[in-house]
Amino acid sequence: MNCRFHGRAGMMFVCPHIHRDVHRKGRIPDVSRITFVDREISDERLRFSETLYYCPVCVSENDLPAENHKMPAQEFSAVYKKVGGLPVCFECYTELTS
Repeated sequence: MNCRFHGRAGMMFVCPHIHRDVHRKGRIPDVSRITFVDREISDERLRFSETLYYCPVCVSENDLPAENHKMPAQEFSAVYKKVGGLPVCFECYTELTS
């Protein structure tokens, strides 16, 4: 990702509410995450893994787990369609959550 503050930086996918807060440099609420893992691949170094970060509003509106959770990679699309997932700079996010 090419961040206007950090240049080339890591990217993460977040719900629209967290995305808004990162861009406003606002306070980020308690964050939950779902990590989607392809368990069919036995070699952990080759496994697909994607994490989606979301806020308490998304937990209540979309019936998502409030605690950090792992799900099969095949369910990524369904959850992504429910919550959405927007990219933010990892460094910007980290600055607001540290």
